[in-house]
Amino acid sequence: MGAASLLLILGLVLVGTAGRWLYGMRTLSDVTGTVVARDRQFTGRGSWTYPVVEFTTRDGTQIRRTFQQLARPTIGRKVRILYDPSAPDGRRRSTRMGLTVVASEPMIYSIWAMLWLWLEIAVGVAFIAGGIALAVAGS
Repeated sequence: MGAASLLLILGLVLVGTAGRWLYGMRTLSDVTGTVVARDRQFTGRGSWTYPVVEFTTRDGTQIRRTFQQLARPTIGRKVRILYDPSAPDGRRRSTRMGLTVVASEPMIYSIWAMLWLWLEIAVGVAFIAGGIALAVAGS
């Protein structure tokens, strides 16, 4: 496999995965939640502290959950929560087998995550352009 093909494939993968995340975000709802506690979880070598956030969905359901996204959360801090309205707690019943499956986990909105996704798309487009340029130059 040549360098042009490799760049094209890598570029398509980057653009596809980031684009899928961004496209999927259009169906999410957002609300403001409050960090109400800290959840300290020990690992084999150390520990992480995660925020426990309470938020109320747009239909009035109150949810309290631990988000494994931020270290050293400040109690009382307001955070923006993105969630799937069809499964606000991140779990959805499968209609075929009756099993509970993980849907879109609620997440704390971060401008850095959005910037990362857009950067991933930009790098993917650059790889695609580079692959096309190499393919044209090689023929």
